[in-house]
Amino acid sequence: MAPKVPAPMLATLVTEAFDDEKWAFEPKWDGVRAAALCDAKTKLVSRNGNDVTVAYPELADLHGSIKAKDAILDGEICAFEGGVPSFQKLQMRMHVRAPAEIERLSKQIPVVYIVFDLLRLDGKDLTKKPYVERRKLLDEVLKPNKTLQISPMTIGDGKALFEAARAQNLEGIVAKRLDSRYEPGRSKAWLKVKTTFDADVVVAGWRHGGTVVSAVYDGDHLRYTGGVGTGYTQRTLSDLRERYEKLSTDEPQLPVTRELRDVHWIRPELVAIVEFRQLTGDGKLRAPSFKGLRDDKSPRECTWEELVKASGG
Repeated sequence: MAPKVPAPMLATLVTEAFDDEKWAFEPKWDGVRAAALCDAKTKLVSRNGNDVTVAYPELADLHGSIKAKDAILDGEICAFEGGVPSFQKLQMRMHVRAPAEIERLSKQIPVVYIVFDLLRLDGKDLTKKPYVERRKLLDEVLKPNKTLQISPMTIGDGKALFEAARAQNLEGIVAKRLDSRYEPGRSKAWLKVKTTFDADVVVAGWRHGGTVVSAVYDGDHLRYTGGVGTGYTQRTLSDLRERYEKLSTDEPQLPVTRELRDVHWIRPELVAIVEFRQLTGDGKLRAPSFKGLRDDKSPRECTWEELVKASGG
């Protein structure tokens, strides 16, 4: 029987980078979290437990780069543009399942699996071992190549890495306590500091040109969080329009103010990831940019409380 993949360990958002010799620091990768089960073959499992192996054929041989009979890796699937992870590019591959289209996109938008943890090795569970030991074993058994990379890590120097991440337009950094076990769920043994913020919002409707009308649940009702007018490609807009047609409704999802008079409403079933700079005083996203849709989160999980937390509040 195949070993069970632990639920992912998640970092808690903090507002400032710090230096501490008891912590390791690494870049925060703007991709899709996935565990890799490696034995005689490779199986990729998403954050919500779905098998996504078929979507990324260039990652089918990860097991061949591990000096072990079996292993479970934790990492991020990333697509790059100009040397920087691009979630928008990765979005073009995430939901594709047609073999011919997958083959075409794997050449046009190749992905890399960036590994940052080792959860199992040669039949032994490593989740109870401290992070520093897991990381040492990872470096020993993994042979990086063009599709498999180990996330670079430094000990103690969080502030310098954060400034470097900001200069390179990376999403931020993650701090990991050296003595921490692997604990599924949100943990304060892993911390993240972001150069920009991401929010998961409900798509309540759209405007001419493709602008998403974003909202979150405040109790049982949707609360307007602003229009998202940038971050789209023509392919993205085309895909969104197809989805909008299937979800179209005449029923307004928000109170119809002057700002919302020209909205085309849809049923609140889509969750979008939006990058933004801060949350304004009236609860709107400042300088928001569309990053993509996600299907591993329910619209009801997109709450005002979570948005405030996401903005560092």
